Amino acid sequence: MKIILSLFFVLLHSVLSYAYNQFSFVKYQVENGLSHNTVWYTIQDHQGFMWFGTSDGLNRFDGKNFKIFRHIPKDSTSLGNNIVRTIFEDERQNLWVGTNRGIYIFNSQQEEFEFFDNKTEDGVLISSNVYDIEQSHDGSIWIATFGQGLFIYTPQTNTLIQNTQHSSFIKSITSSGSGDMYIGTRQEGIICFAPNGIYKRSFSPDYGAK
Repeated sequence: MKIILSLFFVLLHSVLSYAYNQFSFVKYQVENGLSHNTVWYTIQDHQGFMWFGTSDGLNRFDGKNFKIFRHIPKDSTSLGNNIVRTIFEDERQNLWVGTNRGIYIFNSQQEEFEFFDNKTEDGVLISSNVYDIEQSHDGSIWIATFGQGLFIYTPQTNTLIQNTQHSSFIKSITSSGSGDMYIGTRQEGIICFAPNGIYKRSFSPDYGAK
């Protein structure tokens, strides 16, 4: 047993030493060009750029320099709100930027933003804090908001639906291998939906699955 444990720690030390030699870490702050030290979200796009959503604008990093996108008064093509909570790249390689006041879609070729102003059948516009944006297996875009619940946008039909039945305060979305969508809420635990948006079950911190 002692020989096995000794061999284990030797192998562990070798792995950690190899990892240490292979990777290096660099800290970036405002002093290095970042717009704000509070970073809410990070994503790498199809071109290899790193994007950082911060409390003071959207940052694009090419490995050396930052380019900052902020709201510019009287410029309708600029980012409409500087608090960026989440970033999502769709199949057309457009960036969906979730802010404290709705979503702005970034056209990387023109470097312009367009407010996502689609409405539901009841005329509801996404205008609250957007915490997460994910795409389901069928291509629908799921949007988590803090105050307006869940939105599902279907690009094929250009339709937007809203679901506040189970929670109006949603902070995260993720998909499973089977295609089910799991929604993290503020007080109602985790809620599972089928890919078509039909409710399946909830996972409560007090009662488990139900």
